[in-house]
Parts: sequence; C-alpha cells; structure tokens
Amino acid sequence: MRGVEARVLFVVEITEYERGWGQRPEGYLAFLNESAADNHIADEYKDRVGSAPDVYWNYSKVGYKEASAESISKVKKAKNKRIYVDKIDQLK
Repeated sequence: MRGVEARVLFVVEITEYERGWGQRPEGYLAFLNESAADNHIADEYKDRVGSAPDVYWNYSKVGYKEASAESISKVKKAKNKRIYVDKIDQLK
C-alpha cells in the first residue's frame, strides 16, 4: 500500500533446554528489524563453547509479523530495543 507504513516487528522464538527435562517454549522477543535480532542472537551465542550446559536457551528467527502501533512504540522506547511476549498474538 502506497504511503502506508508497514506495522511489523521481527520476531525470534525462545526455546529452553534443560538436561533431564527436555525442551519447552519460552516465549518470543520482538525487534524493530532483522538486523537487531541478528545482533541479539550473536551476542547470546558469543560465549558458548564446549558442551551444552544443564540449562540453556536457543533462539530461532520466526520473521516479520504484524504488530500494533503500541507494540512498535514499546520496542522503540525499550532501553534494549526489544520486547518479550509469551505469544506472538500479543503483538497485535
């Protein structure tokens, strides 16, 4: 649509892995763009060396998802330029 700003955020899914318990969904992080998400993921993984710890989180890129103006505003105002939600639908 011409002249209309897209209302989307880039979403990353978080999965927790715990030895002896398996995996479980941990919610989502929403960023203004894919580059910001990539930077966050790289920062989370930078110190990972050796075997997996007893508990850790994995980050999987979901992609751009529709978001309300309120959600986008929250990301812009957040100190770390991202917000956490339990479910993607909470972004609308």
